[in-house]
Amino acid sequence: MADISRIVDLYDLYKSYRRVARELKISRNTVKKYVLKVKDSSVKNEVARWKRTNAPREVFILQEPRVGQRAEFDWREVTLSIGGTWQKLNLAVFVLPFSLYRFARLYHRSIHLEVVQAHIEFFHEVGSVPESIFYDRMAKVYDSQKGQFNDKFLELSMHFGFHPCVCNPASPNEKGTDEESVGYVRRATFGERSMFASLREATQWLKIRLGEINTHPVYRRSKVPVQGLDQE
Repeated sequence: MADISRIVDLYDLYKSYRRVARELKISRNTVKKYVLKVKDSSVKNEVARWKRTNAPREVFILQEPRVGQRAEFDWREVTLSIGGTWQKLNLAVFVLPFSLYRFARLYHRSIHLEVVQAHIEFFHEVGSVPESIFYDRMAKVYDSQKGQFNDKFLELSMHFGFHPCVCNPASPNEKGTDEESVGYVRRATFGERSMFASLREATQWLKIRLGEINTHPVYRRSKVPVQGLDQE
């Protein structure tokens, strides 16, 4: 059955149980059941969010990113229809905080080989290697139990000459630019279209949408991302 988040996303887009059911080839009652279930959860989430907002909280100071110094990386799942079959794929996302240039690629798997491939493709696209790259504590990169980067990943960083950095536990704010970029890239690309004949077609669509994203003005930047990338 189609992913629940996909059902809700399409309902938010079309506001029609019937249209969502027709597109995902499932029953209208199934669509309605999951939409109502998730909407009820959303109310509870809003209450929890209000409590967090009105309780004492940490304050973080926005730092001005230095040119060419830093990139951020994340890895998330996205549900797409490939050749008529709904499946979960892996979306690797890089962002350069100075220019807000965004890069992303799709992979069937999420093992070490795909992480390496994502880095190589990113370095080739931007034509350089950042001084440092920040990660959350993903198992493909960092061993949280040992408190150190995986040996194979360290080999990658030494080969290309970048310094890997990891966020503190439960501190996504330390890598906030990429946390926002993952959701933005996912919405701006596959929120509009989610059905493709092949992974290659989905990848081409992703590249086209990223090209549009990187040539449009972005928040608190005097240049569009591709111009900022040239400066970096």
